[in-house]
Amino acid sequence: VQAAAVAPGAAGTLTSTAERLTAAAPCLPRAVSRYLAARLLGAAEQPGMPPLESRLLDQGGALLARSLEPRLWESGAWVPLYRDWKDGRSFNGLLKGTLHYEGPALLLIKTTKGEVFGALSTVWADGNGRYLGSAECFLFSLAPMPSVFRSSSRSGNYVYLNARNKFEPQGLGFGGQPKFFRLWIDASFEECYALESDA
Repeated sequence: VQAAAVAPGAAGTLTSTAERLTAAAPCLPRAVSRYLAARLLGAAEQPGMPPLESRLLDQGGALLARSLEPRLWESGAWVPLYRDWKDGRSFNGLLKGTLHYEGPALLLIKTTKGEVFGALSTVWADGNGRYLGSAECFLFSLAPMPSVFRSSSRSGNYVYLNARNKFEPQGLGFGGQPKFFRLWIDASFEECYALESDA
């Protein structure tokens, strides 16, 4: 997996900040240019983003999340498939909302330190101990620094979802390899982690 953001040491100038944001959120200039045109040039206001019911993202965070990729930017209102505060904090609740969902969906996680990160997956099926998905799946960070982490390997290790096979790790994983996922949510929600790089 590789980062699409500019190296942290280059963050000193406005240009490098703009480059880093554009790399992580390529659709962000569309939103900013429309907003600036409306405010500075008196152009007609564009319709706002569809509302999002979320405890993890404020309006700015939702804008960043939509800006990660054109298909997210162009999508209509997002429908929550699972929310731990509403659907119960359990792997079965997560499965109930996402299993067999057809289409791209974001998994958002907010830590107790306020970090917001997650994954975009196009596959929500139980692989029974095998990876599924394609290079369209990726990991991302929204806070404290927007970044996108796309797969750089041909291993096919994109999305791992296992709820049935008791001989393999049970949970939801992204990237890496079994027992060393880049992002891992175990079936008990007790042994979850995110790694900075492949193990």
